[in-house]
Amino acid sequence: MLPKRDLARLIMTHYRDGPGERGGPGFERALREVADLGVGGCCVFGGELERTAARIGALREAARGPILVASDLERGLGQQVRGGTVFPSQMAVAAAERGMGTRGAGNGAAEA
Repeated sequence: MLPKRDLARLIMTHYRDGPGERGGPGFERALREVADLGVGGCCVFGGELERTAARIGALREAARGPILVASDLERGLGQQVRGGTVFPSQMAVAAAERGMGTRGAGNGAAEA
């Protein structure tokens, strides 16, 4: 059987930041779970660009190995993080004539 620390690496926690948290778990709890329990990842919801970058840095420092950071970003970073780039919905991209919307969205993502 694997040690608890190895099993914890297979689990992700999450936190919500900013207005409208709706009682979601806070960053401090997620940080404790990464540092103390060895959780292997964190899903980020909300926040501001610089603060989110600093918090991800703190999670990476607290982890005892690489950590997977995820978020719900199908419309770009700005969907979750204020100050990030926002892309049009996938329906709008698909509806663009001759794929130019897709190319433009891809180029924008590459540059962001």
